[in-house]
Amino acid sequence: GERAFICAECGKAFSLKHNLIIHQRIHTGERPYQCGVCQKSFSLKQNLLTHQRIHSGEKPFSCQRCGKRFREQRFLLNHQRTHAEDRPGTAAEVQPGGSRSAEPHEAAGGPFACARCGKGFSCRSSLATHQRSHGGERPFACPDCGKAFSQKGSLKIHRRTH
Repeated sequence: GERAFICAECGKAFSLKHNLIIHQRIHTGERPYQCGVCQKSFSLKQNLLTHQRIHSGEKPFSCQRCGKRFREQRFLLNHQRTHAEDRPGTAAEVQPGGSRSAEPHEAAGGPFACARCGKGFSCRSSLATHQRSHGGERPFACPDCGKAFSQKGSLKIHRRTH
């Protein structure tokens, strides 16, 4: 359709005025939706509703394979990677409320899954590197200033500043 509503800030065009108004929050920093429990603010109502599950404990997404429940669909999808080695290449897609889709989807990642967040990796060393991001382990120290990093690549980038 015609895109008659144009953002004066960046030129992006929208077919609905409502979508332009929501987009403009990127530029203004407006966050009109506030959590009544912790006062955290959001630019989108859906993001507030998702956030509120932290406080309510609601977990509407469940894994068809093991029954484990999750607050957000992205957490479920990460978890499903842990089942990839049981049945390589597929994992059952689950809808809110636990209803199951008969259509399989491609499982991302690989057979080495992080027990903390469910993210999958194709090799064990990549999993080990990732796991440092959870534990705060920083084995790579800058010889010039002592600043430490969890990944060798981050140290290399940092060393360019000296």
